[in-house]
Amino acid sequence: MAAKVEWGDTITLRFTTQMQEEGQWINVDADSYEAWLETADMEPQQIQELSVVREDTGKYLVSFYADKTKVESGQAYYIAFYWTKDGNKECQRELVTVVPDVK
Repeated sequence: MAAKVEWGDTITLRFTTQMQEEGQWINVDADSYEAWLETADMEPQQIQELSVVREDTGKYLVSFYADKTKVESGQAYYIAFYWTKDGNKECQRELVTVVPDVK
């Protein structure tokens, strides 16, 4: 199920970076990370870089402002969080739908 954001509003998503250690999943701080707004296609294309705030060990907040000049109402997009740890590269994507301005 896709998260929804109103056109002209902001949504913030939390991403968690985890690795398996001794059979258990633990939160780890990424060596590097970045977030992107991407098209919701089979081969997503990056549209714009998004801001990322480290909240706690292995927890990151990504904010997406559904700018009326850059995204379309009624469209779905991916919020993609890319991170690396000890040479391992990971990508997590969340589907977000921009809904019409109801104000």
